[in-house]
Amino acid sequence: MAEPAERLRIVGFDLPSISSWPVGVRQHVFALLSLRPSSEWMKAFDAELEEARRDLRDASPIIEGDRIVFLALPSNVGSLRMALNDLVRGTEARLSQRDPGHPR
Repeated sequence: MAEPAERLRIVGFDLPSISSWPVGVRQHVFALLSLRPSSEWMKAFDAELEEARRDLRDASPIIEGDRIVFLALPSNVGSLRMALNDLVRGTEARLSQRDPGHPR
């Protein structure tokens, strides 16, 4: 019996220090992924992003290797982190519905 494929997930975030982050200035935030996503996963991510809430789309998340880079303000970085976690879980769910054993 084949082992199930590891699910891609966010394992952490790398962001500027909130205390030194200028108010009203968007900064790059990095969501660190457990795996490097496949091209199919990235297509599913883009499809999920099209359906995501506007503030997450406005954060311009892009996949770079094994991380997702997005823009945030000190005032919305927390809610964007939660929304991005939901987006990654939604991407995984979308792929699992297509093919439960698909490698990520």
